[in-house]
Amino acid sequence: MTEPSDLELINEYGATALSLAAVCGATKLAKMMVMKNTNLVTMSNDHEDGQLPVVVAAFYGQNNMVRYLYKVTPKYELSPEKGENGVKLLNCLITDEIYDVALLLLKQYPKLGVTPDRSGNYALKILAHKPSAFLSGSKFAFWEKWIYDCCEHKLYISQFIYTYSSYLKLVPEIKSIHHKKLVHHEAVELLRCIFQEMRMLTNKDLERMDIDTIIYDAIKHRIFEFIREILKYKPDIVWKKDKKGRTIFAHAIVLRQEKIFSLIY
Repeated sequence: MTEPSDLELINEYGATALSLAAVCGATKLAKMMVMKNTNLVTMSNDHEDGQLPVVVAAFYGQNNMVRYLYKVTPKYELSPEKGENGVKLLNCLITDEIYDVALLLLKQYPKLGVTPDRSGNYALKILAHKPSAFLSGSKFAFWEKWIYDCCEHKLYISQFIYTYSSYLKLVPEIKSIHHKKLVHHEAVELLRCIFQEMRMLTNKDLERMDIDTIIYDAIKHRIFEFIREILKYKPDIVWKKDKKGRTIFAHAIVLRQEKIFSLIY
């Protein structure tokens, strides 16, 4: 019988058994391992990047595994002060569109939203390339938009799904529409958390983040919500000029984004 300590052994590539299970998405196997040895969730790969199992799972897009490992991983292991695992996980979660877990992590450690990963990527930069995460980037048929609007207030979304659960089983499309609405809500909440944290950044911090390019990308991808929310938290940014001397207003004109233009004037 395998001893708990045996599960902490690493292979020639520096990976533990739990990390390998995370790569494959073998959630049941991972649960058995963690039940035998809870230390496994805090054991990083023996690589230069030193990723925790939950980060490995997110990197390989293993959604179910990510959700399980996030629950059992001590949250202090993901703090900015602890190292790079937190920001790596946040950026992977957004890339993989696991927005609910990303939101949980960001609310626990807001600073992660304005911290770059090893590649220099910021969560905001990734979101600026995710138009499908927002209502403005989604296309609905008339009946789909009607269903979407039936539960206008975020507090009623889960209640609506529960009330009409029998219909959701019969019509998968309805469940899909409600899932999209939840995603849209989570993505906007991510923006709000990040912009709230951005209030404390200096102009040099914003330049380091390359905020001009991020805003340009958001306008280019027609993410109306992005510009709406950033103007709420940093209204003076509307007058900020990029290296070409262009403001948000100028970008909206050049890229023919009338809806974004209407936010400003």
